[in-house]
Amino acid sequence: MMTQTERATSVLRIGAIWALALLAPNVMAQAELWGEAESASEAVETLERSATGLAIGDWVRFSGVGTVFFAGHAKGDVYFADRDEPGGHSWERALDACSRKGPGWQLPAREQLDLLNNNATKIFLHEKGINASSGNWYWSATSINEDEAWRQRFSDGFQQPLKKRFSARVRCIRVY
Repeated sequence: MMTQTERATSVLRIGAIWALALLAPNVMAQAELWGEAESASEAVETLERSATGLAIGDWVRFSGVGTVFFAGHAKGDVYFADRDEPGGHSWERALDACSRKGPGWQLPAREQLDLLNNNATKIFLHEKGINASSGNWYWSATSINEDEAWRQRFSDGFQQPLKKRFSARVRCIRVY
């Protein structure tokens, strides 16, 4: 059986880095690592930045499509962002839209939404459905009280409360 490093090296293309990453037992995924590498060893180092072999900016297809915006070293420490849901939604509809995507998909908590925004410079978000300069507001799953929840604007990272009955954009995430 090939190691993760051997798999990465066997399908590596210098320049735009392509690799196969093992996400879970018997589940293979294709990951596109954004950026440039000057050598195979540099590209393999990029893959080994997290225990899962995934790094921020990786594009992954498994049970849907997502872009890695946080890659830690343990299960539950890799977050994938999906494309925006079309249009605006109330907070309740935003929660429903994410849960309908399937197991593991959720509306991001306030801190996760901020993490996505903070790592935006490492990901080509405009190619993945977020236009950072658009000024759109995105719901978080973090409720303030019965009537309000947190939202965030990607153009400047500003967070503020909004009445749950009002409309904001939805960006679902999946935690692995």
